[in-house]
Amino acid sequence: MGKPKNPKFLSKIQLIAFSLFLLANAVLGSAQNKCVEYQNKFESLLASNIQTSIEEAEILLKEFKELDCPQMILAYNFIGFVHYNNSNQEKAKEYFLKGEEAFYTEKSNPTYHAYNQMFTALALIAENDFVAAEYYLEKAEKIGSNIKNQNLNFSINQNFGLLYLLNGQLDLSQKYYLNALNYNDLDSLSLGYIYQNLAALSQRKSNLNEALKYVNQAKTIWSGMNDAKGLYQLSIVEATIEIEKGESLRGIDVLRQGRSIYKEENQLNLGQNYLTEARAHKKLGNKEKEIIALEYALLKGDDLTNDEIKEALLDLSEVQTSDKNFEMLSQLVLKYKNKSASLSKMNTSKNKLMDSELAAGNSTIQRQLFFIIILALLFLGICYLLYNNVKQKAAILTLNKNLKASNQKIESQVSGLTEKNRDLEQFAFVASHDLKSPLRTISSFAGLLKNQISTDNAKANSYLGFITEASKDMSNMITDLLRHSTLEQEFKKEPVVINEMIDTTLSRITTQIEESNTVIKIDRKQNPTISGDASQLSVVIQNLVSNAINYSQEGTIPEIKISTEQKTQHIIIRVSDNGIGIPKEHQETIFEMFKRLKQKKVAGTGIGLATCKKIIEKHKGTLTLESEIGKGSTFVMTLPKG
Repeated sequence: MGKPKNPKFLSKIQLIAFSLFLLANAVLGSAQNKCVEYQNKFESLLASNIQTSIEEAEILLKEFKELDCPQMILAYNFIGFVHYNNSNQEKAKEYFLKGEEAFYTEKSNPTYHAYNQMFTALALIAENDFVAAEYYLEKAEKIGSNIKNQNLNFSINQNFGLLYLLNGQLDLSQKYYLNALNYNDLDSLSLGYIYQNLAALSQRKSNLNEALKYVNQAKTIWSGMNDAKGLYQLSIVEATIEIEKGESLRGIDVLRQGRSIYKEENQLNLGQNYLTEARAHKKLGNKEKEIIALEYALLKGDDLTNDEIKEALLDLSEVQTSDKNFEMLSQLVLKYKNKSASLSKMNTSKNKLMDSELAAGNSTIQRQLFFIIILALLFLGICYLLYNNVKQKAAILTLNKNLKASNQKIESQVSGLTEKNRDLEQFAFVASHDLKSPLRTISSFAGLLKNQISTDNAKANSYLGFITEASKDMSNMITDLLRHSTLEQEFKKEPVVINEMIDTTLSRITTQIEESNTVIKIDRKQNPTISGDASQLSVVIQNLVSNAINYSQEGTIPEIKISTEQKTQHIIIRVSDNGIGIPKEHQETIFEMFKRLKQKKVAGTGIGLATCKKIIEKHKGTLTLESEIGKGSTFVMTLPKG
């Protein structure tokens, strides 16, 4: 028998282990408690609608992430709502999107998900995108129907009321606002918004006495809360009512008081504010003040509808001289040119938010038509003024100066678009990576099921074979998409010896070359070196050689010739084959994503040539094609020496 163990020694080890266990639990418990503290703080700030600075919100989000806390959707809802309160709708939608992604990743609280969808709708309402906003509110309503949360369902009804009020569906708006008022224990903030919007609704229905009653109820609440934003928005509604009652001077005074109260964000509904003031001056016959208010509404406001802009332009043409109109229209051209330049960025962000093709398509078309109509109106106005003011050279010089300023603004936006492209590439990488996992599962279980089914059941085995092949095709497509989307991130710059790179590439596809009896001829008279990414250039050569083999003529041994030619500033690499050739009408489209030559049935994803073109363009070069049916094809890469 061995020597007995020392019981005192064992007790010391057990004591140390137990102490470490307690310490680990204490640390874990502390982190969990800290996470709960942050979650409670986020919920409290959202519920109270206390104005939080963007800097403070970013710090809270960073600390929450560092603790690796669950329920990230709550943190993203909070910071997105802070940006919404600061009238930064694009940033707000970006964070709400991250929140929705976090929900599906963590399978978190469905209540947070419902709020997320509702907040997204609010950001879209602020951009007058009512189709998309209605879609998200309906999603929030569907989620909320399974959750007994009075505050959530009240807020959904309230926001439906706001949506239909702004969209001109007044009866629907009134229905939802009255539904919201039926909820018990409403806080002052909620009541303030309901009364304010009921005032606007009654004014539109020409029930001015009832509208003023709601205005006074809302004003009492906003004054008690010292809410400058609420008082400012209410001032536009109150002024409109006063002007319709014939009290135009009183209406102007109310508008100016509203602007003086809410100085933190004077761009909010600024177009509506000044357009309302212009209407009051028009009734009073103050032409000079009307002109100033109309110009402020058009140039400073971003919230006017298409009809309101047309109305303002017509009013200006009635009270202002033609040369002043020309100068005004020139400034509007610059303003909407800048908006059109950033339209692609805005639509990209919106399409990421929309998971309904119909809603996204309608939304984009409406926005594009809006800008097209505005630009068309401006163009017609300028043509009319040019016809009557051909000799106004001074005005043309002014327009040229403004156009130069516009170009500088456009250049400053390029950096922002570049940043957005990086975000899109990262999103494609994550999506492609996560899609492969379910495909592997489908393929594996299809194989297992096939092994369980009798070999006599030919139809079932055939179906399972289709599933397996389709999974493989989809996996290949995801791999190609992933490679295509990450070219920017993986780009390296190093000396590349062309002949060595070609030899390395061909060694990787030796099996394909030998099995097809392909004859490869390499012109080695010249062996230049360029600066670029060897691995990416190798992908181009491999794709072109593989395609040449796949699209060879039946009954003919494939022959591929690779040659290099040095020019003064460029290096030209040609890959020629004796294949089936490509029709002239398809020679441009084959470089587009998912466009494939259908003359011969060949496995593939339709991404390879698009990736090749992108790689060559990243090297500041060009990729072109020379081809003739039945006589083969030649792909020409032109790359700069440097």
